[in-house]
Amino acid sequence: VTFLEPTISMEEFQKNLFAHTLSSKTSNFNASLKGRTTNVKLACDFCDNIILNPGDEFSYNGSVGPRTYERGFKDATVYVAGTTEEGVGGGICQVSSTIYTAALHADLEITERYNHSYTVTYVPLGEDATVVYGAKDFRFRNNTDYPIKLDISYGGSSMTVKILGTNLTNKSVKISTTTLSKTPFETVYQLDETLPVDTTKV
Repeated sequence: VTFLEPTISMEEFQKNLFAHTLSSKTSNFNASLKGRTTNVKLACDFCDNIILNPGDEFSYNGSVGPRTYERGFKDATVYVAGTTEEGVGGGICQVSSTIYTAALHADLEITERYNHSYTVTYVPLGEDATVVYGAKDFRFRNNTDYPIKLDISYGGSSMTVKILGTNLTNKSVKISTTTLSKTPFETVYQLDETLPVDTTKV
């Protein structure tokens, strides 16, 4: 029989469990948009207090589940095929994006992420994560040596994602955005016989 000594004691493990805030990110929303606000808060509740052991993977769609009226989701603005329209669950990409931003700054392994077709204003440029149930998910893996926990809260017009874990190296993450090039836009005029004379439609 060969006895293998543990690399860490139970006391040390418990002392370090969720002892540090690996990252904390806040985003703001317009509370007057009732449907969207309801969706944001519902998604926050579904993802709050999720614990990932080392190697475990977080799935946003798996955590939030189907966006249906029966589950309490409301109609709000969503991006569809390069335009905007009303759809059930609109706004929950703010929650996935805020979690993504927090995961980036915690240096967690991102395993699936898609950007929006338009830029969004609630997180920094390039730090958004769009989701479509059954098609596009946001996922990340706990690549640390300790469990991590999502601590998600919201107030009247903001939500905050904290990722709690163990940081024994004092590691910190900084993200910068660089514009590589710009493409100037053009104004294109097309004749529309259905419009009154001397009128335009954008």
